[in-house]
Amino acid sequence: MTQFPFWVLFISFCLLLNVTNSAEEELKQSMINFLGKLSNKSGQPDPSFGWNMTSDPCKNLWKGVVCDSQSIYVTRIILDGFNLSGILHANSLCSGQTLAEHLSVLCLSDNNIGGEIPAEIANCKQLTHLYISGNQFSGDLPDSLSQLNNLKRLDISHNQLSGNLPDLPQIAGLTYFLAQNNQLGGVIPKFNFSNLLQFNVSFNNFSGPIPNLNGRFSESSFMGNPELCGEPLPKKCPPSPPESIYVTGIILDGFNLSGILDANSLCSGQTLAEHLSVLCLSDNNIGGEIPAEIANCKQLTHLYIRGNQFSGDLLDSLSQLNNLKRLDISHNQLSGNLPALPQIMGLTYFFAQNNQLGGVIPKFNFSNLMQFNVSFNNFSGPIPNLNGRFSESSFLAFHGWMH
Repeated sequence: MTQFPFWVLFISFCLLLNVTNSAEEELKQSMINFLGKLSNKSGQPDPSFGWNMTSDPCKNLWKGVVCDSQSIYVTRIILDGFNLSGILHANSLCSGQTLAEHLSVLCLSDNNIGGEIPAEIANCKQLTHLYISGNQFSGDLPDSLSQLNNLKRLDISHNQLSGNLPDLPQIAGLTYFLAQNNQLGGVIPKFNFSNLLQFNVSFNNFSGPIPNLNGRFSESSFMGNPELCGEPLPKKCPPSPPESIYVTGIILDGFNLSGILDANSLCSGQTLAEHLSVLCLSDNNIGGEIPAEIANCKQLTHLYIRGNQFSGDLLDSLSQLNNLKRLDISHNQLSGNLPALPQIMGLTYFFAQNNQLGGVIPKFNFSNLMQFNVSFNNFSGPIPNLNGRFSESSFLAFHGWMH
């Protein structure tokens, strides 16, 4: 058995002791800073609380501090009704690993603490109970509150908080949520009301319909929100408006239009780009190039622009229209090579006759194509294997040779 010299063991012990002492000192300093910010604007904690660097939070019974059964870790800080008038400096409280990993209860109710609830509160990930009611907290609730995955009880009532609620329903174990007497607004999120034992958002500025409560809560939990409606309130919600009507097709064939195709206007808006499936502009005098932005109308299934004055090369962006089933670009003045249209798996109709297109015909999946015509262009080289699908008329005036 290997024996270590005494001096090695002694130095190791000293180093370990030094690390432990350093962590304890850091913990105490963080807590003192927290209480100082919480107490008043001067940042100096009240000496009567006993929070100082010469004592131990657990062994010397710091006021408002509760530790675990072995008096090692601080698990609860309970400072209700101490007339504290500073701010909640969560960065001091939750930045240290030791405290952040063990603090489960923070009670600061019935004081005069002001300012916003800081986003850093989410770093105290073991919090199960957070009580800050009866203070002067203001501003929006931070989105990071919804990251407190262990939270069971949250009381933010009787403050001056505003804005919308964050995504608190994602906290699966939340059983108590009290937010009455604030200035919170927006729509009430869809909590799992079956899990909630207490819930109150009365006397705020919430609006819209109350979610399905599964018969859990009464009118008193929602009163004092003038724009709120639906059961259990006596105010009925107005009938739901009809579902939004989306433009799915634009058909302007044969209107003697003589401008250009401004696809940036057509396809830049999210609503139109997501629902427009048919664009028909055939038999007009529209000129210029087919713009790359047409690919932003990703839901297009039918694009008909035959019989116009379109010119220039077909852009590769056309091959990004993955939902396209029918494409008719015939009877224009288009030139250049065809883009990678075969990668559009659902394409069943392709008409490109009577243009000035050239190069080699790509290898389409001709088994899927129901109609195909590239006659009277400048294509060259061998015609791909057609699987017996199409006749000579689809390739007339072709400068290559049949496969």
